[in-house]
Formats: sequence, C-alpha cells, structure tokens
Amino acid sequence: MVKEVVAEFKATVEAGGTPKSTVFFLGRENFPQYYVEEMNYSLKNEAVLLDQEKPKGLILTTGSLVPMALEMGEKENYCVLSKTWINGEFTNEIKSHLEKAQGNLIVMEDHQKISGFGSFALMKLTEQFGADLIKSFKSIAVDGKFGRSAYKARQLYDQYLTL
Repeated sequence: MVKEVVAEFKATVEAGGTPKSTVFFLGRENFPQYYVEEMNYSLKNEAVLLDQEKPKGLILTTGSLVPMALEMGEKENYCVLSKTWINGEFTNEIKSHLEKAQGNLIVMEDHQKISGFGSFALMKLTEQFGADLIKSFKSIAVDGKFGRSAYKARQLYDQYLTL
C-alpha cells in the first residue's frame, strides 16, 4: 500500500499537481501480511475479507480491528469488509454487500464513537447511495471513555469495545 501511495504522489508531482498527504498508523501488533492471501489489496477499494451466503449484516472495519471483525463475522454470520482509505469514496462493492445484508451495518473502529469512522461511513454511504440503503446501524467504538495504556491493542479493545 505504501508503494501505491508513493506512485500516486510521484504521478501527481510529475503532472504539475500538489499531492495529497497520506498518513499510515502503525502499531506494535504483529498482524499477518494478508488476511486473504489471493486478494489484490488496494488503498482505494474496500477489501472483502469474509463473504457469507445469507449474512445477518455487514461489518465494516479498518486496520487493527480486522481480526476481531473476522472473529465476529465467522461466529455470527456477517460479511466483513475492510476500508483502508478511510476518508475516501465508497465503491459499489460495499453497496452490493449492504443490499445482500438487508441494510444491516455494523462499523467497528479504534476511535471514539462520536465523530469517528462510523459517523463518516454513515454520512458518506447516505450521500453516495441514498438513505434507504441502511436499515439498521450499530457502532462498535469507544463510547466517551478515556483511554489507558496497554502493551497490546487487543487488551484495550477487550476492555472498551462491546461486541
């Protein structure tokens, strides 16, 4: 993904434009290089990590919460999509998965619930695809509490995020 950002940065500069800034958040966890090995990951698209035949809903997540989202998706029969480019447009891939999941959306994020990724996703999906797409919404995020330190992020997720 870093290569993708650098290539886009270079192309924009060579075309005489001003490239956008990109921030990567890296933690101390040892996450696998791939969650789905055959997948072609891209920053600009949602990655379909778990596709279910008749899902109860769709879990949309990003970054370090992917393992927890996959656990929940497998256990509870949800599709799981990961959005690596958090503040970009959504693709028709997410729209089709939301329709398949009868409009039931869960957003898992490593952030405060207020003004976080869930708020952004709800606004953006409504703008792009209309308010009728989402029938139910649940945010799994930190709910107004102050954070603590821990060696592993999972220790904090287990304490602050209610599945």
